[in-house]
Amino acid sequence: MPENDQTPKTAQEFAARAEQFLAEEEYGSAGLNYDEAIRLQPNNAEYWNRRGYAKSKNRDLGGAIADYNQAIRLQPDYAKAWNNRGFAKRLKKDFDGAITDYDEAIHLQSDYAEAWNNRGFAKSLKQDYDGAITDCDEAIRLQPNNAEHWNSRGYAKSKKGDLDAATDDYDEAIRLKQDHADAWHNRGFVKNLKKDFDGAIADYDKAILFWPGRAKYWHSRGFAKRLRQDYDGAIADYDEAIRLDPNYESAVYNRAIALDLQASEAERREMIKRIELANRKEFDQYLQNVRERGERNRQDLKKLHDDNLQESKKIRRPSKLPSLGTRYRIVCGCLPDLCLGGRFYWKH
Repeated sequence: MPENDQTPKTAQEFAARAEQFLAEEEYGSAGLNYDEAIRLQPNNAEYWNRRGYAKSKNRDLGGAIADYNQAIRLQPDYAKAWNNRGFAKRLKKDFDGAITDYDEAIHLQSDYAEAWNNRGFAKSLKQDYDGAITDCDEAIRLQPNNAEHWNSRGYAKSKKGDLDAATDDYDEAIRLKQDHADAWHNRGFVKNLKKDFDGAIADYDKAILFWPGRAKYWHSRGFAKRLRQDYDGAIADYDEAIRLDPNYESAVYNRAIALDLQASEAERREMIKRIELANRKEFDQYLQNVRERGERNRQDLKKLHDDNLQESKKIRRPSKLPSLGTRYRIVCGCLPDLCLGGRFYWKH
């Protein structure tokens, strides 16, 4: 609310009050005050242009274009009105109409850096990336310290696939304007493409910090978290994106994918646990079987040994040792050098 709450009386006072509302991002109130300014001075092109701007910021694009039309009718060489109408058309995805308006703004004012930048961005949206970069180059030449121009050129370069050059432009945009949320977001997008998910998430954190009401930023961070397999974090970010924009179809779709992946991951972990448990039980049973077989074998061998020992005691010992070459056998089945109970006897 403007500090001076006295009721305006003149068109200039209403316009001044409207500008205060615009500065406070109270676009509806700004429009109402420009209504009064226009009522008092209907032929003032500036008032029509500024009311169009307020409507554009309030997402009344049709109303904004109608006001820009009137501003241009009243003042055909009004470059700013041409530029602003181009911006509204671009938001309506009328990219050709936007570029035509930017062409006229640049024709009327060749050093209009904002119009060069806006035309460059519209060309990017039409996938004319070389043309976009050329326009942004000119905008940067005219205003080298304007972060928005660097951000727009970075966008064109990233869409063209020159990710390193795009990152350089985003770095410069951020250096020039630390709270440039779009530049942070766009640099995060490039890092995401380069599979630097942690770096991307860090940049998205900054974008959200500077513009928490932007659903797109939450969606982008959710996507990076999903790729990093942080499904809980991804779903939370998608939820916030949908809360901010209930019609955000991509967020709804990607949230569904994250939920499915989360369930699949939970099922995978449960299956691994079951396999490990089953394998452990099987292995324990195997060891038990080995022990039992070993004990049975030991007992069988001991019994065989004892039986042979008893049998050997019943055999008559020879009066003398056999000569070499005499055939003999061992009563016990053990090897002679290991057997304690085996006895040699004559082969009859």
